[in-house]
Amino acid sequence: MKRIIILIILIDFATFNLLYSKWTNARDPGIFEDLYAMKFINKDTGFAAGWSRYGTIMITTNGGDDWTKRDSLSYQIFSINTLDGVIIYAAGYSLLNNCGLLLLSTDRGKNWMPDLFDGKDRPFSYGFYTIELLNSQTFLMSGYLGIIVKTTNGGIKWDTVHTGVNNEVFKIMDFADENIGYAASGAEYDYEKIDKIYKTTDGGNNWFEIRERDSLLKIGTIKFVNADVGYLFGKYDTRAVVLKTVDGGQNWTTNYNGRFDYMLNAADIVNENFILTAGEKNYVIKTTDGGQNWAEENTGGVGEGYLSVDCVDEYYGYIAATKGLIMKYDLFLDAKEPNRLSDIKLYPNPVGDFAYLKFDELNNVNYILKIFNNAGNELITQSGIADRQIDLNLKNLNTGMYFYSLLMNNNRTLTGKFIKF
Repeated sequence: MKRIIILIILIDFATFNLLYSKWTNARDPGIFEDLYAMKFINKDTGFAAGWSRYGTIMITTNGGDDWTKRDSLSYQIFSINTLDGVIIYAAGYSLLNNCGLLLLSTDRGKNWMPDLFDGKDRPFSYGFYTIELLNSQTFLMSGYLGIIVKTTNGGIKWDTVHTGVNNEVFKIMDFADENIGYAASGAEYDYEKIDKIYKTTDGGNNWFEIRERDSLLKIGTIKFVNADVGYLFGKYDTRAVVLKTVDGGQNWTTNYNGRFDYMLNAADIVNENFILTAGEKNYVIKTTDGGQNWAEENTGGVGEGYLSVDCVDEYYGYIAATKGLIMKYDLFLDAKEPNRLSDIKLYPNPVGDFAYLKFDELNNVNYILKIFNNAGNELITQSGIADRQIDLNLKNLNTGMYFYSLLMNNNRTLTGKFIKF
């Protein structure tokens, strides 16, 4: 029986993503620490870190199938970050020295060197929750006692910046660019009730308050698309909530009201449209249209609370949780590659009234072409095509961006996009 290749051109990626969302368990069976931080540089290579009784740092180079780990560390690790996957930074607290800690690896995570913030060569800190890398030389870390520290020479020298407070814990920090950043704090030592937001416009040298404390709000994290547009994920009163700002944090409106008695702890923004957020009791929601619509994701995780989220792109992502659980999102989980087309090209792009899809090989198969509008309504169908080029008449399509996807025998999915003008 001949394979049938279904080529679907979509004007809206949201429907496609929801149809083919795939989640698998990518945990290391020997790790039971709570994983507060993750950072992936591509779909295969990434780092996870956390602690319960002791600290652990984990490295995978095959998409979570296997992990190399450093465990039983005398550290509490809350944040891990890298720009290139070679030099990696992890921030937290030293149990032996009772002070803030920065771990540095210059060999892709094989070896780690501790840098203690004990008031001797470094400013004193009781511990750090975040590390932000603005570029290869400029980093910031935040933590207890209103302390945010900054380096502009790759960590050779660190200085305490001006926050204006000395009795708050800065648990959250996110920079939209090298100048504009946001931070959130809890009163005194209260790291569980984060409800106050600060902003910097000079690369973190000075911070000022933009949202005062709110007794009903608990912030899980804050993420910004750009200097003006950002999202707050957490819990308001009794429900999970997503708040949104479009004016740099001056005003926040409710973007999504979630489940009763749930909290959103972590999130990642891939682009202005695609956002994934996760929290208590395996609660995960996703938007593919910039927050206009949110949909729950069934990850298959059982019994754990999600603590960190890192998306490579719209197709691959990871969520880490308590007790070592890691869930992996892979849009092409069941994809196989036998007899696939070696190349497919749509041209010209942008297109006018006519376009062409060209295949290098056909592998003796027939295919069906379908074109849909934004609501998922089928507009054009071409079947029984066996030529190496398809001539597309797009006169009846409106101006806009379209997405196309290639499914081979329901096993392989390729995607692309074009613009109709």
